Amino acid sequence: MKELSKGLGLLKELKNPNGHRYAVIEGNRDCNRSCSYCAVPQQYKREQESTLDQTFRQVDWLRNQGYRLLSYLGGEPLAPFKTKEGITFAEHTTEVVKYAADKGMIVNVTTNGDFVNKDAIESLKKAGLDSMSFSLHTYSEPGLNHVIKGARLAAQSKIVSAVQVVFTSERASQIPGIAAHVAEQGVLFSVAIAQEKGGGFSIARKEKSIIPTTEQQKEVLGALLRLKSFGFVRDNKDYLTQASSYSNNSWTCDAKKDTFIHIGAGGKLDVCSDVRTNINVGEIELSSKKWRDLKKELVANCGNCMYGCYYEAQNPSLIGDIPTMAVMGLIKTGNAKLVERIGQFGVDKVRKNPKGVDWNLRI
Repeated sequence: MKELSKGLGLLKELKNPNGHRYAVIEGNRDCNRSCSYCAVPQQYKREQESTLDQTFRQVDWLRNQGYRLLSYLGGEPLAPFKTKEGITFAEHTTEVVKYAADKGMIVNVTTNGDFVNKDAIESLKKAGLDSMSFSLHTYSEPGLNHVIKGARLAAQSKIVSAVQVVFTSERASQIPGIAAHVAEQGVLFSVAIAQEKGGGFSIARKEKSIIPTTEQQKEVLGALLRLKSFGFVRDNKDYLTQASSYSNNSWTCDAKKDTFIHIGAGGKLDVCSDVRTNINVGEIELSSKKWRDLKKELVANCGNCMYGCYYEAQNPSLIGDIPTMAVMGLIKTGNAKLVERIGQFGVDKVRKNPKGVDWNLRI
């Protein structure tokens, strides 16, 4: 009944044209990795991070605003590093998951998978975690299999898991093969087009851009659309069909709506991960003229983007997501083995009729 209630709450917001759907809380920002496209660890200042109680209050505020889907991320939220309160990042994250889940929110945690093991998964499952995103950072077969192993552990515990890859121009030809390999293991795949805004989760590049060309996006996203018909691509259908029409990441969100929101380190209320403010959560009402005017100005000067999570929050694709929701439902009901067989069946179908796409793993 609890799962049904959470799902119905999200569906209500998805059907509302200005529904408050997707929220991000950026927690402790230290990380054991230093990825070339991410500036988050360099921004880490221990004393500026939110305490557990402060994070709980942020969850309360989001829930009261109507947000039902929460993504909690860092840094590395499952790291054994200590917070200023003396608990580990992993303990902080687990308590936030439990608090948000008890409030009826659908909760996702994004991780690099380096600290994922059976005990960590059991703790997160007990806390009420719904899904996990495993970011692939080591582009080698052992690196890929490492995150798949964690994702499979999660799926076996009825936690929907997905392996996410940053889509750069250099990786374009590899992505269909990676997606197929992931799906064969009974795990969902997700792609994120590289951003170069220079904010928290992207690096402004002075040298040659790594943003995939329009032609590369059409080819890769079109291939993933075929795999999505079997339910193994988490990105929604609208994103897969429309992202390539926004040349050089030129999508602009609707400043009149608050379909998504971002809470930065220390509890700052931000438009998104790259458009920040100095306003603390609770100091302003989203319905106020002050917020509407501020957001309009910030969005007009942000330089645009193509962050999939924010695009999808504004452009839900309920019918197009039916196959993916079916696969997620099977995982949530303890049918991870069946999902693995369906994934193998889907990959076999696309490989038998490749349509010019290389579906073999080349990494």
